[in-house]
Amino acid sequence: MNHYQSVTDALVLQDNPNCQGMGPLAGIYTAMAASESEWYIVLPCDTPFITAAFLRNMKIKLAELVPCDGIVPISGGYEHPLTACYHRRCLPVIENLLQNNDLRMDDLLKSVNIHYTCPENDGFAPKLFDNMNRKEQLYKEKDV
Repeated sequence: MNHYQSVTDALVLQDNPNCQGMGPLAGIYTAMAASESEWYIVLPCDTPFITAAFLRNMKIKLAELVPCDGIVPISGGYEHPLTACYHRRCLPVIENLLQNNDLRMDDLLKSVNIHYTCPENDGFAPKLFDNMNRKEQLYKEKDV
């Protein structure tokens, strides 16, 4: 953890001890429990092509779609619940899912009021959601 904190000014959190090793829901829960924000942007660490313009667009969509509990993009025929925004209202639902060992993001999406959006309709390329798990993959990309 110290290494990650040393390379950023952002707050780096370790999953809450009660839910360590329980996947993405544990990370979202930890962030929500540590910060009393109204909305949370969730981003995976292996999608380097997400842009500030895309995040601004998500923020605009949130303003238009209130009172939803979250907004999840669908691109290339896939839901991207780890590149999404969630309202603090999701915290007790996430806590309950973790307590019941229901760890799939799909369980969260079915339990709250999610709005789905298609970024391609707003001019964003599906490439935003490309997963890069090895350096070689990133180096092969022409438009980095």
